[in-house]
Amino acid sequence: MRRNIHISHDKHPTIRFNGINSRSTAIALIPYRKDNKWGFCNLARQTVIPYRYDQVCLFFEGTARIRLNKKWGLIDKTGEEIIPCKYESIEYLNEGKIILRINDKWGLADNTGKKLTTCKYEWIGDFLGGFAEVCLNGKCGIIDAQGHEIQVCIYECIQNLGAGLFKIKTSRKLGLIEASGREIITCRCSEIEMFGEQLLKVNINGLWCILNQNGKETSICRYQIIDSFIDGIARVKRNGKWGCVNETGTEIIPCRYQFIDRFIEGIARCKLDWNWGFIDTKGDQIIPCCYDMVGAFHEGYAAVQHDFRWGIVDANGNEIIPYRYEFIGHFADGIAEVSLNEKSGFIDRHGKIIIPCRYERVKILSKGLVGVYREGYWGIFDTNGTEVTSCQFDEVTGFNPFMAAVRLKDKWGVVDFTGWEMVACQYESITRLVDGLAKVRKNGKYGFIDITGKETTPCLYSFIGSFSEGVAWVECDGLSGYINKTGKIVIPCKYQSAMDFQEGLAMVGTDHQTMGYINTNGLEYWNRTSK
Repeated sequence: MRRNIHISHDKHPTIRFNGINSRSTAIALIPYRKDNKWGFCNLARQTVIPYRYDQVCLFFEGTARIRLNKKWGLIDKTGEEIIPCKYESIEYLNEGKIILRINDKWGLADNTGKKLTTCKYEWIGDFLGGFAEVCLNGKCGIIDAQGHEIQVCIYECIQNLGAGLFKIKTSRKLGLIEASGREIITCRCSEIEMFGEQLLKVNINGLWCILNQNGKETSICRYQIIDSFIDGIARVKRNGKWGCVNETGTEIIPCRYQFIDRFIEGIARCKLDWNWGFIDTKGDQIIPCCYDMVGAFHEGYAAVQHDFRWGIVDANGNEIIPYRYEFIGHFADGIAEVSLNEKSGFIDRHGKIIIPCRYERVKILSKGLVGVYREGYWGIFDTNGTEVTSCQFDEVTGFNPFMAAVRLKDKWGVVDFTGWEMVACQYESITRLVDGLAKVRKNGKYGFIDITGKETTPCLYSFIGSFSEGVAWVECDGLSGYINKTGKIVIPCKYQSAMDFQEGLAMVGTDHQTMGYINTNGLEYWNRTSK
């Protein structure tokens, strides 16, 4: 995907610059429209670059794309055309490079406008480590940061893996070369991938092996599966059995297990001789494989099943909770769901019953609240086991750590941890509280409420965007403007469309169906004399 500056065509898009949030650049020059021509001004709307272009883009890394007579060029901050307007398109790459298209062929330039290659390639990829893939006459090769074709275009496909290594394809088989063209792995593989920072994993005839970056095997083992590294350990499967390797490719846990899960908290559940247990990262069975089934460790505890009943053990294998439950979930914030006699409740890490098993369903709403379901309705408890509300709601969900959103029929409200109805069930929707505000909808219109339930922004708007730089766009009666977090309209609803503010500017659709920029005070960077 190209990292060109572009504007989404959604109804209320956000501006994105080169795949990078615009906060990475400081806006010193602002696109300004005068009549039907564009130039650049400063924050005081004083002309800096004359208004002579049909289209301009924001400056990025010291340059801006400009369009004149349906052709694109590039200017610097003095207004000098460092690339003339003669190209079908100009796009920014990474590592300070720019690509130019003419007659459907691409060429390369740097961000000073210096041309590095002619426009002859069908495709130029992103740079990685000073190299990029190119395609010429249907074949692929490599260019360096100066535009030199260091590997001629002779391959069916080529991929820059980084570290100066390139995966190549010839006769439907993959191989590996260095940037110099030196062959590391002949084209005999069905897949080649980087494996950690120093190794490669290669699939030949359906089996995987591990190689160093010189193409030498780290061991003679062949694997059916090689998983990705997590905390320096990767799972491998050989002859139907699982083990683990470290970042040097050494098999630190032999392939003798029927299954090994990924490590969580330095412990992985494993299956040996049809029984389950746990191993550490050294391969030691810290809890013997003697259980019917086990869950993963969370917060220092794991659920284990013996004779069809579940209990809890700690990381030393000590039985913390006897085997008495039909189901035990993993611990989160000190509690876990349990089931007994086909009913559900919650226990704490010591096995104490927080909420008795008498509910059809239960769920965690937040760090402080849980929901319980019985006979068609939801109620709320806190995590100490105190009932907050009886089972009276059609749905409950989290609002913040100590409040819950509740629904009665088709209307939502909010209750706090005491059960007090802070917000009556009057809204068609309520979002979670974010930065002190929650978006609500009433009669098809949107507004905001705060943590006290006060409607800080009345439900008057067809759409409301997210807050950016203290303001959010809103739409009312088909026109867009901006409000602040108190709900005050700071820029009137008079635009055809509006986008989020970034670095003090937002693009809006004007009353003439063209685009222009405004600042957070509503100052418009265009003249209104056009007809």
